[in-house]
Amino acid sequence: MARSSGERGVLTWFGGMAGSLYVSDWSNADKLPGGGHGGIPAVVFDKAMKNAVVMSPASQFMAAAQSVWKGMDNKTNNIGFGLLGSVTEIPDNFGYETIFSYGVGVNAAMDSWGIWMRHRYGKDRSFRNSDFSINYVGYWTDNGACYHYDPGEKNYEDTMLQVYEAAVEKNIPFRYLQLDLWWYFKGRHSGVKNWTAMPDVFPHGIEYVSNQTSWPIFAHNRWWSTETDYAKQNGGKFEFIVESDIALPVSEDFWDWLLSTSKRDWNLFVYEQDWLSTAFDRLKALRENVTLGRTWLLQMGLAAQRYGLTIQYCMPYTRHLLQSFEVPVVTQSRLSGDYHAGSGQWSIGDSSVFVDALGVAPFKDTFYTAPNQKACADKTSEPYPRLEAVVATYSTGPGDHYNMTDLVIITT
Repeated sequence: MARSSGERGVLTWFGGMAGSLYVSDWSNADKLPGGGHGGIPAVVFDKAMKNAVVMSPASQFMAAAQSVWKGMDNKTNNIGFGLLGSVTEIPDNFGYETIFSYGVGVNAAMDSWGIWMRHRYGKDRSFRNSDFSINYVGYWTDNGACYHYDPGEKNYEDTMLQVYEAAVEKNIPFRYLQLDLWWYFKGRHSGVKNWTAMPDVFPHGIEYVSNQTSWPIFAHNRWWSTETDYAKQNGGKFEFIVESDIALPVSEDFWDWLLSTSKRDWNLFVYEQDWLSTAFDRLKALRENVTLGRTWLLQMGLAAQRYGLTIQYCMPYTRHLLQSFEVPVVTQSRLSGDYHAGSGQWSIGDSSVFVDALGVAPFKDTFYTAPNQKACADKTSEPYPRLEAVVATYSTGPGDHYNMTDLVIITT
């Protein structure tokens, strides 16, 4: 590696979706994002881009942190890895590890780091490669799609059946249905009160739509409300931590019950855990308890694996993504901001280098396949539907008006 700071560069990922990239020469490394919101892993590389070293936690990802500080000469940058400064107690026999991994160039270094880490934790690409939602096209209703929080003149049940009928008529090969945050009950502070369908949204239940269409369900979830029906504090059956404006389940039997009954009753096949960064920022216990974050995500993942489900992470920090090394059924992660026609949110190449090394598929979000969607709440024209389709090919589906999906773009 080059000795002069001007001949070395450093980069890292940070922010929600891990979608922001910081790149600088080493003299500015003290401005590297760190703390809870990113900075792990970090990559140091030479000016010729021929040598690179990935530095990251090798364990305890949810409690890990990186920090850069100036030396005694106020010029030399020093980098260190350890635990979050907010951690209040470390139990006996607790261990933390750091890895340095070399490669010929940044991409190769990230690949070799990922291979070693996946081998260590036994995570191969089998769940990713066999994930039905990655191998086939689905219909999406999240933010930016035609029917996000707006089913048109009908209720969602009738509108989703209308989407299905139009797809059959036009031979559009939709194979599953994604339901975003508009379908379940919310409580105080907009958290989830009850993760079941509101009757005005699906009068006959989600299972009716799934049975009528033969589409399995890819379902969104957010953080839990302080008044969630499932918490013992509110008369429920399960252990939760309840703080001032957010709650968190802390028992594996909760995830067993939630995911198994959702699969049995209404054909859930992918669980989408959104707002991961919000949970981390708002629940103090996640930042103070050195093992809680890991336990939470492991419990979720083990239950999903037991019942044949896969998981998508959404709005993660890099720590959540690193934790997926220990959760084989996390097959995909959202990297972009919400889709809005004509925006540049398709640009996920930088973050994809990181996420692919984890064995996780990069996820772009929904898109319009046809330029003009005048019957949708958002009538903005999409100028580059083919570009959107190319980037989305391996991970997502369109969110057009039921009568506006472009078959050619979907099938070529």
